[in-house]
Amino acid sequence: MSNNQLNRYENPSRSAYRSRTNIKQSPKQIVFPESPRTQQEAEGKASPSTTPSEDPQVAEASRELPRARVQGRSNSGFYRVNVKAAPAAKPEEENKFFGNCPRCEWKGYITFAAETQADVKLCACQADVCPQCGGEGGSIITLESGNRAWKTCDCRKLARRMELYRAAHIPSRFADKTLDAFAPNDDSQAKARAHFYKLYYDPTTGRSFKPGDTGVLLMGPPGVGKTHLMVGFLRNLILERGIACRFQDFGLLLSDMRDGYTRDIPEQHILQPLIDVDVLLLDDLGKGRNSKWELGIIDTLISCRYNAGRTTLITTNYTLDPETTLRERSRGRGNIDNEEFLSRDTLRDRVGDRIYSRLHEMCRFFFVRGEDYRQQVNKR
Repeated sequence: MSNNQLNRYENPSRSAYRSRTNIKQSPKQIVFPESPRTQQEAEGKASPSTTPSEDPQVAEASRELPRARVQGRSNSGFYRVNVKAAPAAKPEEENKFFGNCPRCEWKGYITFAAETQADVKLCACQADVCPQCGGEGGSIITLESGNRAWKTCDCRKLARRMELYRAAHIPSRFADKTLDAFAPNDDSQAKARAHFYKLYYDPTTGRSFKPGDTGVLLMGPPGVGKTHLMVGFLRNLILERGIACRFQDFGLLLSDMRDGYTRDIPEQHILQPLIDVDVLLLDDLGKGRNSKWELGIIDTLISCRYNAGRTTLITTNYTLDPETTLRERSRGRGNIDNEEFLSRDTLRDRVGDRIYSRLHEMCRFFFVRGEDYRQQVNKR
């Protein structure tokens, strides 16, 4: 694997979110002799004696001359008119992906769905033995001071990022989810995706994402692409920047905590990896019965990450407005048995005032709405 192939993604000025470069065609200037101005031409009528030009572009310009914008009349008696040139054939490279491999776009890796979580492997375009280091993992270089040092090869950096991707515990159903593959069907979705692009790399300031930056909280109804957007952002942080991230479903976290009690596993043993990771994606925050024990888990996790200044990404179906928040059927409490009613808890109700205040400082809030993607897939 050559050095240039991986250094594309090491340079912050070359964002992973890039598009193909369009070739701009400069307008050609067609020069043709001035025809004598007759009385008919002065009245806006065309001269019947005008002979058509052999050049089709000049002939087309001649027909459009009355509507064309004359840039000036030179001393030699010629008009100069801007004529839009016919689009040239696109080069063959534009019909391909970035690089020569249509599968990985020369990134060197491919993500795929394993049994329970997403996995990653080297693309078939990569050599079995790195041609840069010969499989040694690096080489000895001489510094300007004359001292010798060991320089790690880029192939080892890619291997490390692949390990970080496996350790992120991303569910297998999101193995192919990227920001570029997300198709917004609402302005709020497009606005949230644009924020992730800018958070990853801001071209106006040249600043790239760093662990500890302000996170994002996406709230809204189910099926509008909140987790898709988050996983797409997480994927690029891991595989393009080498930042340690972790995906954690809040409902599964509560289940693991209960299972840990039966096996005498301390709570800190389960929560500490989530507290220490650079970027944590907490999916479906507020899911559960909203008991005091569950609120205590939320308080411990959010407070520890808040105090450590770590980036946290959150998705939730609970919003700030009772009219848009998730509606759930709950059993009645008190003296009425077997009665059910609709619950309209807001995000503040689910996490409490203390955590709600810290979330506003840790994350930027986005309300995401739109059509349910899952229902659209079932209709096909």
